[in-house]
Amino acid sequence: MPSPPRSERRPYPEALDAALAEWFGERHTFAERNALYVETAVELGREAITSALERAYLAARDIGHIIFVSSTGISTPSIDALIANRIDFGPHLRRTPMWGLGCAGGAAALTFVSKPSERCARAFFFISRSTLSEGT
Repeated sequence: MPSPPRSERRPYPEALDAALAEWFGERHTFAERNALYVETAVELGREAITSALERAYLAARDIGHIIFVSSTGISTPSIDALIANRIDFGPHLRRTPMWGLGCAGGAAALTFVSKPSERCARAFFFISRSTLSEGT
């Protein structure tokens, strides 16, 4: 069964629209914008991965490798590492964070998984791409 549109799953109240308009109407430092990016990317990434696993009837431990592509902000530890601390992927998860590739990041991730090594030839790959705003 397909998921309902996002607007039906998580309606945003008018108060949030006003708060966002106020926030974006003010100047913020790179550190403030990037901290918001990291917080939001981790939460949305966790939600996306959990939802995708449920729809695919897979457990988190079935995933052998996560590739996380980000074109918006920077994070150390990387966003995928922060997500992996919130989802039990097991001790053998491989991670590949990709940053700074812009729109080509998704293509680079697909190229990476198209030629997996023998060691992970039977692993499920999960590619997550995050581009949240032009604000950072």
